[in-house]
Amino acid sequence: AALSAIWERIGALNAYIEQAKPWQLQKRGDAAALDGVLYALCEGLRWIAALIYPFTPSAAHSVWQALGQSGIPGQPWSQTLRWGGLQPGARTQLPPALFPRIENVA
Repeated sequence: AALSAIWERIGALNAYIEQAKPWQLQKRGDAAALDGVLYALCEGLRWIAALIYPFTPSAAHSVWQALGQSGIPGQPWSQTLRWGGLQPGARTQLPPALFPRIENVA
């Protein structure tokens, strides 16, 4: 049930991307709107990292660090799972592949 609820959150983030169309905001030069969308997406990913930590700690930690967070994802939840925990202007980076493709070497 917990993983199902997490997948619902992930689906909501995907729907938000499709609705907000950040690529169009970039093309229009609407920096303020783009910043808001990207912040919301990163904050949503921060929550996802905290929520998946008990199930996939390595992937959660990679996302957590890529969002410029320190410590253990979601610890403590009482503070982590509040909207706005990601500091505006936080440095983010591209994480390594969370689930690398396994090449079939036959």
